[in-house]
Amino acid sequence: MADSLDVDTTEDTSSGIKEEKFQPSTSVTTRPGSFERAEVSPSFAGDFQHIDTGIQNVKLSQGMSPYPKASLIMNTLIQAKNQASLTMDEPDTKQASPSESVSPIEALSLVSPPSFVAGTQFVSETPKDELWGNIQDFLNDHKGVDYVKEIKQGSDSPEDQKGSDSPEGVQVIYAVCHSLPSDSSIGSCQFNVQIFSQPKEGTVLVEFQQLSGCGWTFNDLYYHVEKDLQTHFLDYQVSGRKYMNNKLPNQTEILLDDETFGHLYKMANSEILEASHEGIINLAKFSYSTKNQEFFQAQSSPLTALIKKSLANTGDYVLHQSSTVLAANLSTQEKFIEPLRALKDQFKNIYMGNGIASDSNEDYARVYNLYLVDMKRQIEKALENLDAEFLQSMKSQVE
Repeated sequence: MADSLDVDTTEDTSSGIKEEKFQPSTSVTTRPGSFERAEVSPSFAGDFQHIDTGIQNVKLSQGMSPYPKASLIMNTLIQAKNQASLTMDEPDTKQASPSESVSPIEALSLVSPPSFVAGTQFVSETPKDELWGNIQDFLNDHKGVDYVKEIKQGSDSPEDQKGSDSPEGVQVIYAVCHSLPSDSSIGSCQFNVQIFSQPKEGTVLVEFQQLSGCGWTFNDLYYHVEKDLQTHFLDYQVSGRKYMNNKLPNQTEILLDDETFGHLYKMANSEILEASHEGIINLAKFSYSTKNQEFFQAQSSPLTALIKKSLANTGDYVLHQSSTVLAANLSTQEKFIEPLRALKDQFKNIYMGNGIASDSNEDYARVYNLYLVDMKRQIEKALENLDAEFLQSMKSQVE
């Protein structure tokens, strides 16, 4: 909906002329996929007598042709500034002198088309079976990636997928990626990998599709895709994609203080799911810093209570994974050893795969189990510091 103007009509008893004062309303809407902006109405003038510009009242003719309001107000302000009293009843008949030089308006020039637009898909002439194997080798070599390969019913063409299912189905890789401790941006993301047919015979389209999670983590992942699989790209061109691990000069780690911790803790402990996710994800990120781990020792009681609460939230892989990261990173700190040791039965419950509700649908269970792989790594790391004997007993039950 376009921004509108409210008209406040008051009557000047001394002159008998009604005065309209314009106040823009605060109603603003946005278009899907665009940044927030206020739209203007195509016209609003007409029979108004004059506008109070705050500089001087500039009279407008009855029946004046409508103008976009932004343009009208700007023109009015300029005229009011340059001419103390300008009436618009009479047209301005002043003609430019022949001796006056008029600068031509420069034509709008456009930049040349980009040679390459960075995306997360590429075309390849490599035979699809060989290419599929190379992609899996790449994912196996990336220490932060966990994935499963499944058969999905449907054609390998985006158009055909809207129609009937293919009897043989197509292969899809469902995966999650966790940033490594050496990365400057710490987070996790979920993504799929799939190969599609192309109109040009002998070529295929490979897509890495981010579904959720940290965009910086996914950016770093695809940087390595371009680097390690470039021999399979048709007409490979350097995209200029930057690896986010390139730290800025003199960049230092972010250290928590009491005020910042208080805000993050309130978010993580909130009953509002989105707020609790954001809060505990950031606490987990901060816990990778040794100095922040030392700072957290003064908050051992509330943090242990938060980890216990998050682990008890059935089926929430964001809370479970972030809380196990917190526990693993804090398990070496003296004031956390005994409080975290008291949670070992909860760690075992998550480790044994009992942290997800039995009635979860197939898609959610797949994602949870992918995150569970990293949860197990974090729990093993924590219990190695807290109770190594309990860890060995737990692992033997799984085997």
